[in-house]
Amino acid sequence: MRLEPGDARSVSVVISDNGKGMNAEQRTMAFRPFFTTKQGGLGVGLVLVKRIMERFGGSVQLESREGEGTCVRLWFKLIP
Repeated sequence: MRLEPGDARSVSVVISDNGKGMNAEQRTMAFRPFFTTKQGGLGVGLVLVKRIMERFGGSVQLESREGEGTCVRLWFKLIP
């Protein structure tokens, strides 16, 4: 995890791993409710993260490559 400065009104938090990553279909479906690749998973984690971030003026970006890992970037809007 690391913090990265954005423009004067935002900051991002980057969370990454070097796990198995996602294929193109999984990346497309990642923010859809009830989509999961985990046995016993509910498929609501990333959906809730996206909704919360957007509700407070932020955003979430997902990058992943199969066999290389995944990177999630959370953009937070700074309050003046």
